[in-house]
Amino acid sequence: MKNIISFLVLLTINGVAYANIDGYYGVINDPDGYTNIRKQDNLKSPVITKLSNSTPLSIECEDSSIDKNFCSVRFGKTQDGFVYKNRLNLLTANATFNKIPLTSVSRDKTQGAFSNKDVRVNVAFSPVKIDIKNFNEQTSSKFGINKSDPVVDYYKLRDIKVTFKNRVITLPSSATQDIYLNYYFLSHNQIANNMAVYQNKKDNHIYIIGRFADGALLYSVIYEIKDGKYFRKSVWSEAI
Repeated sequence: MKNIISFLVLLTINGVAYANIDGYYGVINDPDGYTNIRKQDNLKSPVITKLSNSTPLSIECEDSSIDKNFCSVRFGKTQDGFVYKNRLNLLTANATFNKIPLTSVSRDKTQGAFSNKDVRVNVAFSPVKIDIKNFNEQTSSKFGINKSDPVVDYYKLRDIKVTFKNRVITLPSSATQDIYLNYYFLSHNQIANNMAVYQNKKDNHIYIIGRFADGALLYSVIYEIKDGKYFRKSVWSEAI
């Protein structure tokens, strides 16, 4: 890949607060440029789809798998499958990725910044009121909202800005809409405790990962900026 800058924000709602989210996520990395996702954890299992390189996934590798060379993955519109371990690059500090540190969190915990000498990523939430009575779970794609909870104090993902080599990239409002946090989770410093940023040392892909908390609402959302421009948004439920 030539001069590709990719920016992924993964915001996940989960019942447990993870102070360290290294290794929960990864990207496809196959010499062929894509890899097979199988229904079960063995090479004889049917291929359910193919994913191209740099496609992000949430990952779980278990020794109990039939073939210990496989990991279970979740991606896209809450799709599940299995992929060969050697076709994955885990998003963690290693020979491939540098970790960009969290450098500031606002006093009210609604804003955070991650930065190094090359990159700065700003994430901000704003308070909103949600009328649960008018909430249609069949048609709404709002993530992180408990439809049966009378609490209406939520925080919406307001904006994400990436500064790379003095160029500021602001995600469009259409990309940040429908991403919410209950006040409880934001007040417990989820930006600081449940987000991490990694930079690919070779091609300058940048990945920002979040893993937030509320068990029944578990989800991931991924934003990518490629070639200095906003590329795409991916979101899926992580609830079991």
